[in-house]
Amino acid sequence: KAFLDGINRVRYLGWVKDISDFYNNISIYVQPSTTEGFGIEIPEAMAYERPVIVTSTTGAADLVTDGVDGFVVPPKNPQAILDKINYFYSNPSEIMRMGKNAMEKAKKFTWDFVEKQYIKMFQEILDN
Repeated sequence: KAFLDGINRVRYLGWVKDISDFYNNISIYVQPSTTEGFGIEIPEAMAYERPVIVTSTTGAADLVTDGVDGFVVPPKNPQAILDKINYFYSNPSEIMRMGKNAMEKAKKFTWDFVEKQYIKMFQEILDN
């Protein structure tokens, strides 16, 4: 209910020309996708110190540590998403705490790290 009291602050943005303007003007990032493999938006939001809410059936769930840098919720469960949004609404200091944790995690995802992960994955395939 708390979030619904502030619903007038939710708006559809459409095309965003400068992504930094977008991330700098939000408090949390929610991606309720049930099929997204692993969108770049999650680590992007985390790099901007934004905690994230993602579903457990996407690749993003592997990036988020529940309760540390965001929340992982069950898929197709709007109530679970609303509960986490309300949590942030009722505990604004958690936005900052989790946001800082999110940024620290995002720092690890450099292109060098991604390259090493690909090499590791391909090596495992070749070894099997």
